[in-house]
Amino acid sequence: GVYTYTGEDNSDTEFEKLFFAGDVGEDGIRVIESESKACLINENEVVQGFLNFKPEDAGYYSEGLVPICNNGIYGYYDSLGDLQFGNYTYAGAFINGQAAVKKDNIWFLIDKEGNKVSEDTYEDIVLNNGGIYISDGVMIAKKDGYYKFYNGEEQYGSYDNVDVLTDDKIIAVCKDNKWGFVDIEGNELIAPVYAGAKSFSNGLAAVSNGEYWGFINTDGELVIDYIFYGADYFNSSGCCMVETGKGTNWQLISLYINQ
Repeated sequence: GVYTYTGEDNSDTEFEKLFFAGDVGEDGIRVIESESKACLINENEVVQGFLNFKPEDAGYYSEGLVPICNNGIYGYYDSLGDLQFGNYTYAGAFINGQAAVKKDNIWFLIDKEGNKVSEDTYEDIVLNNGGIYISDGVMIAKKDGYYKFYNGEEQYGSYDNVDVLTDDKIIAVCKDNKWGFVDIEGNELIAPVYAGAKSFSNGLAAVSNGEYWGFINTDGELVIDYIFYGADYFNSSGCCMVETGKGTNWQLISLYINQ
């Protein structure tokens, strides 16, 4: 019933019994709640500021701001824990002075003063694992019932669903209830044949046969069998969280590579 942190290589940390543990952002700043306080700490675990409420959710700290949920409403806070602005249903992290937010079931982009800066609005904007809405100039968003890739004034692709855009830039997409993979320009790389899929990370992608999850390589070869109930993404250290007991048990696996 409590949280802790582990290093990306499964190394131990000194954190124990946290009632809330937020994502680790720039300078290691994250939102935590212990028995005595809710606060923001930095990479050296030094308190930067306190919150006068129990955080329900928190995103990545970037460009001096972090989205935090209080009573179902997201606002942007500085590292001291002071609310700067915001009254959103959901809020992403800032990059180059802009962030994606949701309000009244509508997604749009804002600047660091909370002003709407996107001309269009969307039914959904796909955020990556850092809460960022754009990568290499490409945004993935849903409009008129379909997900498309937006690159400046150009838009391309049309999908029922899309996973996040990772550093590998090979994205899982869904058409007619089957998942396959495309590159950042929308070119099909692996045909849609899977019941579920997640975008490639560190050269591998989690795919589902409808019952279990395994991993494929970029050639579409199954390299880790369908033995997991759920799976996440591999990090740069070659570690990935997988669900080994249905609804009850997650473990960290590590790639073993023969060279």
